Amino acid sequence: MRNRMFVGTFALLGVLGFTLPASAFVPAGGSLDCVLFACTSIKFEQGPTKIQGNVCVQQNNPPAAPGLLKTGNNNQIAFPGFKAIAQKVDLASGSQEGNCFFDTTVGANPANVCQSTAAFQDPGSCLPPPVVPSCVNAAPPINCPTGGSISNLAAGCYGKVNIQDGCTVTLVPGGHYDFQSLFLGNSASFGATSGKATVNVLKGTVTEPHVSFQNVDLASPSSLGECIEIANSSTVTNSTFLAPNCTIHIHQSTLGVGVEFMANRLIVEPVQLTPPPPSGCGCIASVAKNGAQVDVTGDGLDTVSAFFFKTDCNLTTACPGAGCFTATPIGAVTPTAVSLSTAGVPAGTYHVTAVSPGSTSCSTGTVTLP
Repeated sequence: MRNRMFVGTFALLGVLGFTLPASAFVPAGGSLDCVLFACTSIKFEQGPTKIQGNVCVQQNNPPAAPGLLKTGNNNQIAFPGFKAIAQKVDLASGSQEGNCFFDTTVGANPANVCQSTAAFQDPGSCLPPPVVPSCVNAAPPINCPTGGSISNLAAGCYGKVNIQDGCTVTLVPGGHYDFQSLFLGNSASFGATSGKATVNVLKGTVTEPHVSFQNVDLASPSSLGECIEIANSSTVTNSTFLAPNCTIHIHQSTLGVGVEFMANRLIVEPVQLTPPPPSGCGCIASVAKNGAQVDVTGDGLDTVSAFFFKTDCNLTTACPGAGCFTATPIGAVTPTAVSLSTAGVPAGTYHVTAVSPGSTSCSTGTVTLP
């Protein structure tokens, strides 16, 4: 089962009932979904980065250098309540991390920037690269003209795919595509309108600013430097990117919702990323005190096996336990709403957490009791 902490994504999106299919990466030999996963290193540049999901670097044994996670000032990485995992962490003093798992550290004292600290846990290893057939080297190119569109591009084998400025290319849901290379010009759009399409690219995937990817699983076997580059102010929705032999570079002001990236090396400028919700997610959108009860809204709340009032969103602490108290539903629990009794709960300020088969959800908002 995939276990993932899913914190306040509805608040980030501002959309009630927003859900995404969980076609996510589970690392080879692992069980933890990671919004960012690197074979060797992840480097976050300085700036207002927010990564609301697990961030993982695989174990590397000598003579290879240990897996490295390096953060920058004003970063929020795997925060709040997620896991940041690497053999070696280099933490900026002006950053905030979730629950840090590491063997060695440089930079800021982890006790000052991590919600909790523990020994390194092997998160598994990178998935293998895709096999791209040789037909891409002889197949005809695709060119989508400036301001144009190509609707429901037939699945199949293509050479160079150039999507010019402002052009929209839609893919067939469930379709499989093989490209020699992929280029998106300024404000271009690429992907399926629903479901998912699979795209394997032999060489590079490069974009200009303000592009959008949606509903696509894109992978590359390339080993040439930065083989996937997503330029400034782009939007990525319900998509995954796999490049285990090269670097993925995500440029500043990119917004990703329901996304995961796996690469040999990741360079991340100031961006905001959240992973797809897991299957069976009881996800909390809002909490509000209402007399002797707390009213909760969200999605999939009828799948929740237990609710708690918790003083923080730290997933490593047991519930019920210190700072975590059982919250009993009052009346029926519907998919989108539940009321919780506050009887017997000590005075304090609390998040609401929901434990369901696919995840543990923790509210962004808090309530003060009594």
